[in-house]
Amino acid sequence: ADATAGEAPLNEVDLAVNGNDVMKILGIPPGPEVGAVLRELLEIVLDDPSKNRREYLIDILPGLHRSLTRNSRA
Repeated sequence: ADATAGEAPLNEVDLAVNGNDVMKILGIPPGPEVGAVLRELLEIVLDDPSKNRREYLIDILPGLHRSLTRNSRA
């Protein structure tokens, strides 16, 4: 998809939420887990830039985190 500058996030810094949000909402400490969650969020908004809204991303964080931790322990 052709995205002009400012439409689609290019990396985690462009997300509507940041690592501090992830740690606070999920109650996890700083570390690789936070980065993994942010990378997953980035994939979601790269597929659909309209999803880069703070409320939406916060809403999906718990389920996303559960699926990530389940997959990492498999």
